[in-house]
Amino acid sequence: MGHLTPIFGNLLLGEITPTDICAFQRKRQKEGASPREVNMECAVLRTILRKHRLWHLLAPDFCPLREKEDTGKALTPDEAHRILTAAKKLRSLSLYPALVVLMNTGLRVSELRTMQWRQVDLLDRFVTVGRSKTRGGEGRVVPL
Repeated sequence: MGHLTPIFGNLLLGEITPTDICAFQRKRQKEGASPREVNMECAVLRTILRKHRLWHLLAPDFCPLREKEDTGKALTPDEAHRILTAAKKLRSLSLYPALVVLMNTGLRVSELRTMQWRQVDLLDRFVTVGRSKTRGGEGRVVPL
């Protein structure tokens, strides 16, 4: 809502036009927002307009931004093996164990990087996530 309010906050819902939404999309892109982020913000607007039975008037003229489809890809077993083999050969002694933990737990890099020993329980074989990207991610228990 924080990005929607400056553009749409002074308008009545019935005054919002496809041109307004397009201008919003362009403004957000100029500010550096990703297409996915802009589409999610437009989804909030769409939800509000649907609740008030107004979206159907705008939907035919609405064009979501094209999002990257190549972000995130599971490694093949061969790729994972090659990465781990290469990491073993490097001077960094911490890279290989970090990659093994990341590949086997699904932790985010920032979660592993900021982890403290008090979050690790080697006897019961789990870690408790501290700071995370999302509130829901914080405090979750991840088996080792």
